[in-house]
Amino acid sequence: MALVVPTQHSPENPALTKPTEWAFYMVSASLTFANASDSTTPGTYSTSDAARLDVLNVLNWYEAHSEYTWPEFTSMGFDFGQAMRLRRQLVSDVCVALEKMGKIRVAVGGLRSPESEGGGGKRSLVTARMAERKRQCKRYFEDHSDTEVASNASDKCLWHDEAFLAEGMREMIDRSRADVNSYLNCEKDVGALADIVHDGLVRHWDGPQAEYGSIPDDLQKKKQAWEAEKLTRPEQSLELGEIQSREGGGVASTA
Repeated sequence: MALVVPTQHSPENPALTKPTEWAFYMVSASLTFANASDSTTPGTYSTSDAARLDVLNVLNWYEAHSEYTWPEFTSMGFDFGQAMRLRRQLVSDVCVALEKMGKIRVAVGGLRSPESEGGGGKRSLVTARMAERKRQCKRYFEDHSDTEVASNASDKCLWHDEAFLAEGMREMIDRSRADVNSYLNCEKDVGALADIVHDGLVRHWDGPQAEYGSIPDDLQKKKQAWEAEKLTRPEQSLELGEIQSREGGGVASTA
């Protein structure tokens, strides 16, 4: 292994030589941490140790969910103690990189803290989102425990399957017939996107779509109300711009 940069050391812990793939490890860990947060606001920490601990917790959480893998330092000839030292150094280097990227911020002189920056108390925005995802997954498993056999978290926790969710959103956009591009005007606003898709789905709703064994009562009432309104609603002629009455079949000019 070529010399990259030695880790910090003391007389009891001699310097270790970082593997040549160190830059790759930093990129992988940094992206994992950065992608864990939906917020564009950098997480703010009261101390550097608090930031490092949060990065460590995030990486460990994603490893537990098979979405991140720590470098296998032991397979490179390092013993357990050395591997742990390299992990700690990787976390420290990642924190420095994230701070330079503007993804995290360490308060200077204790003047700022996660509480004052809206960071969710002692937990960062990232850690708070991880907790929410765990709650969502727990609810999913509890709701389906009686009817489905859970094979593993990656199969059952839909909130972790970004590709699946994106495909579902595209399907909803198509069904809504919404002019998303014109409405959003290239602004990536999740709330605005949800609003226009929601309105489009309501506008073009023509009855329950899911294969219910028995249609829920509230949905059945809306279905009946929609059908009754449809029977009494005049139809608009797209070609002539005229309104045609269902009952008499007469034509009334809209001019």
